[in-house]
Amino acid sequence: MKKSRIVIPTAAIYVLAIAVSIQIRASTPESLIKQVEEELIETLRILDKAGSADDASLRSIKAQLNEALRLLEEARQYAFEGRVTEANTSAEEALSLIEKAKGEAESALEFSSQRAFQVLVLSWSLVPVASFLTALATTRGYEWYVKRERRKLLNMTITRKKKKEK
Repeated sequence: MKKSRIVIPTAAIYVLAIAVSIQIRASTPESLIKQVEEELIETLRILDKAGSADDASLRSIKAQLNEALRLLEEARQYAFEGRVTEANTSAEEALSLIEKAKGEAESALEFSSQRAFQVLVLSWSLVPVASFLTALATTRGYEWYVKRERRKLLNMTITRKKKKEK
């Protein structure tokens, strides 16, 4: 009974110490700046996959990423100068902008993939229709040509050629 009274608070203190140390490491400007850079790279990968998104969403994403880059450079400068709170604030603002841009990029990627799937389904469904119409036009055209040639043949008259006198 005595051991459990000591073990439980000790374990709780140990867990809290680990959580606080993780929180402290996460809030250092260098780690936050690194996290922002990783999110930026991931967002750019998503944008690269999105390919042909509409111009309005690309302009919005571009503006957000440019602002995030400005804030990231500002955070690096503050971290270099030793101004930790300003560096953290700038990095957090940059991270929030990048996460917002990442969400928009993911939705643009989803829209782009849906559009590509729709085009694929439409093209695969139109191939049999186009084949049928081509075959129909070809057979009808050939039948029309054969009938025309037969009519020409039946409308011909037999005439005698006059001999030329010399």
